[in-house]
Formats: sequence, structure tokens, C-alpha cells
Amino acid sequence: MAVDKLSGGSATNFGRELVGQGAANTLSGMLGGLPVTGVIVRSSANVAAGARTRASAVAHGVWVVAFAVLFIELIELIPLAVLAGLLVVIGVRLVKFADLRCAHRHGELTIYLVTLAGVVLLNLLAGVLIGLGLSLLMVLRRTVWSGVHVQRITSGSWRVVVAGTVSFLSIPRLSRMLAQVPRGSHVVVEMVAEFLDHAARDHLNGWQQQHEAAGGTVVVDEVESAQRNGVTGNHRQSASAVPPEDRPRVLFFTCADSPVAAQPITGLPSGDVFTVRNIGHLVPPSDLESGSSVAASLQYAVNHLAVPSIVVCGHSGCPAMHGLLDGTVNGSLGSWLRWGLPSLHALRAGHPVGVAAAEDGCTEADQLAMVNVACQVEVISRHSAIRDAVAAGRVQVAGVFVDTNTGRLLRLDRQAARFRPAPGGYLPTLVDDMRAGSERAGAS
Repeated sequence: MAVDKLSGGSATNFGRELVGQGAANTLSGMLGGLPVTGVIVRSSANVAAGARTRASAVAHGVWVVAFAVLFIELIELIPLAVLAGLLVVIGVRLVKFADLRCAHRHGELTIYLVTLAGVVLLNLLAGVLIGLGLSLLMVLRRTVWSGVHVQRITSGSWRVVVAGTVSFLSIPRLSRMLAQVPRGSHVVVEMVAEFLDHAARDHLNGWQQQHEAAGGTVVVDEVESAQRNGVTGNHRQSASAVPPEDRPRVLFFTCADSPVAAQPITGLPSGDVFTVRNIGHLVPPSDLESGSSVAASLQYAVNHLAVPSIVVCGHSGCPAMHGLLDGTVNGSLGSWLRWGLPSLHALRAGHPVGVAAAEDGCTEADQLAMVNVACQVEVISRHSAIRDAVAAGRVQVAGVFVDTNTGRLLRLDRQAARFRPAPGGYLPTLVDDMRAGSERAGAS
């Protein structure tokens, strides 16, 4: 992946690469030979020399064999200190401040620095293993610390969101968060967890019984994903049976290819989220596509369902953004992607969101994806189907971006023109703030 990034490639078959390199290196090692393929420093030198195809890797192997067999005496004349210095210089050039900023933004700078220290002070294998072990511990910590959030709605009403993966490891945090709920209060527990094990469920049931015994009330709202994991208990109607007076709280607009689920991000039950997906989450201009399904969805959500919030969600590694950058997509897909050309032009013109993403070390495709979110937020805000509602403040429009490699959720700061980490990693607070703003505007 590192070499692919250096060479600007985007279509490498990593599975085939791993099988080929792994098989070749295994056989070579069994025969006491050298690695068949180059490692990162030698490969970066290869790329810097102009390598662009797979033939360069073969030529690299040929050169290694030639020097090891035919020119060994010549190589022995070169002092090891010179070779070591050359290796250090090339290696240092691989360390970019943009990568450090990106690691810091994703909360992984500690892993980066610990791995670096391990490699320098010990050896490559030890450094990598230490970094891997630390990353596993941090993943474990995120599992333990994420998923449970408590929010006060009114003086006597509270909301508890149980999201993500909640296991026995999360019970200490679950217990601490539930302890914040006052005795005798009314509590809505929204179960949007993708996985909830038996121990965590038992703890929730025990807390519910104690809270109700003390005079409080508990309503458990369980979405379908939780029920599939064997969760039972009190629950409201499913999304398909929500009565007309229970309107969705947010229109969630995202990419058809996105692996992102709306419920864990918004922290809302499925019945409270009106989801619209298309390739690249693109919105055709209202003056050209007034009859499009996107325009119909916007009009229906805002004017008929009175949805107060619209969230545009992009994601990393979006194929639609790669298609826009490629410029070679034809047919119906190419015709649809033309609505993303303004985002591409904005990126190449130096859109501040794209500049900030580049400073954070994002790939060009992810830079375009972030710029596209910002552009679609503006297009939606001006769309003829809802612009009056937006101007009146009855509808709030926001943008978010999901880094699918790390699971990090970023929120578009429209004033600063950049994406920032979303508090807690999900957006119930954002949705509530947007809804409150719409209600204030409607009251005025």
C-alpha cells in the first residue's frame, strides 16, 4: 500500500500481490535466498527512479541477483557506513509531516511514534510487533470506552444511547454512564448497537428493574439490528409501523457504495432516519433536474415529513470520486457523475476544504470526497425544493465524512472550511442542535 501510494496507483490487486510476494519469499527463504521483492526503502528508490509498471519489480530482482553473483567484490569495496547513511537518508525522506498530522488527527500518533522508537532502538520486527500490540490495545480501549452516551432532554427526562459494539468489556463504562441518570426520572434507552452480548444485556436489564423499582420509567427502543443479535425486551414499533405523527428527525443523504449505516452515526432509531442513497451522494441542480428522484426526496422529506435536519455523509475510498478523477467513465454512470464535476473543478481550483484535507495527509480521492460533501451541502441549501425552508431556518444542513479505514467520523466546519472530529464519534448532539435551531426558527 505504501509503494502504491508513492507511485500514485489506485487499482492494485492487493490480494494477488500478497499471494505472489508471499509465495516467492517463502520459497526463496526455504532455499536460503534473499527476499524476492524489495522492501519499502528500496522500493521507494525504485519509484523515484521512474518505475511505473510491474516490470520494475522484476528488473529490481534481476539487479539484485546480478550484483550478488557478478559484482560481489565490487560491492565489498563500499564501506558499510556509506550504505547505512544512504539507507537512513532515503528512509527519512519517507517520513512526511502530512503523515504525522494525519496520524495525529486520527488519534494514532502515539502508535506511529512508538513504532518508530521500537524500530530505531531495537529492530524492525520488534518495532512493528510493538506497534501492532499497541494498536490492538487502542482498539480494545475504543471498544471499552465507546458505544454508551447519556443526554438530558428535560429536567425529568433522560436519553441513553447504546450504539456500536457493546460487550462485557463495556460494562464498567455502561455502569458509570447509567449512574448519571437520576432516580425516579423518565428514561428512553435507544438500542442502536450492532452487537450486544449477554453480559451487557443482563446489566441493562438489572439497571432497568432497579430504576423502575425506585419510581422511574424506562422505555427501551430497539432497532432491527439489535433484535438480530438476540436482544429482547420492551420496544416501540418497527420503522415500518411508526405512526404518521412520529416524523423522522433527519434526512441522511449518503453514497450508494458507502458501508456506513445511518443509525450508529446519528445515534437515532431507524424510524427517525429518512435515508437517501445514490452514486457519489450527488444532487443535480434544481434548474436542470427538477423532476429527479433526489429533488422528489428532498421535497417529500422537508415539505411532507417536516424533517428539520439534513446530513450529507461522504466516505473514504469512494469509487465515484475515483471515477471523477479518472475521467474515463462513460455510459449512464458517466452521465450521472457529471453532477460531480463542479466538485472536481472546485478541488482543482484550490477549495479550502481540499487544501485542509491535503495538509492532513488525505489522498486525492478523499480530498475530492470531502470537497464533494461541502459542495453538495451548498447545492442542497440552494435547491428550489427546500431553499425557502432553509432560508427560514426550518431546515439545517450539515456535512460529515467517515474514514472507513479507522472508523473516525469527521464533521464539516463550514465557517473554518475543514473537517474536524465529531465529539464522541457519532452525531446525536449535532442532530439535536440542528433540530433545536429549526424549532426556534419555526417558533419565531
